[in-house]
Amino acid sequence: MTRRDEMVFLARITALLAISLLLISCGDREDVQIREDFWRAKLEHFSPVGKTKDELFEWQKSNNVPLSSFPNEEGVILESIEGDGFVCGTWNVLLSIDMDSDGRIVNYSVKSSGSCL
Repeated sequence: MTRRDEMVFLARITALLAISLLLISCGDREDVQIREDFWRAKLEHFSPVGKTKDELFEWQKSNNVPLSSFPNEEGVILESIEGDGFVCGTWNVLLSIDMDSDGRIVNYSVKSSGSCL
């Protein structure tokens, strides 16, 4: 085997190990999906469309969602979930909102975002 062949082989093994690590570390998001579904159900009951930001703040208080989790005008961090491996440390379940010019919620969605390497 030539030096070049050895380098190619080593690069392939390294890439395979890196891909395997990523798949193993972030592969199972079932617990995150369960929490997304939980928050979707809570929000359907609250029915945020047509509500104001103040009403959303009251809902946050009654559902133990810290008000400091409102990072900007468009979203709320509903819950943080510990990741299941080295590559993904934390998952956030987020409420994203769209507001009209009168300050009322016109659309919302619940999704997750992982803090991964």
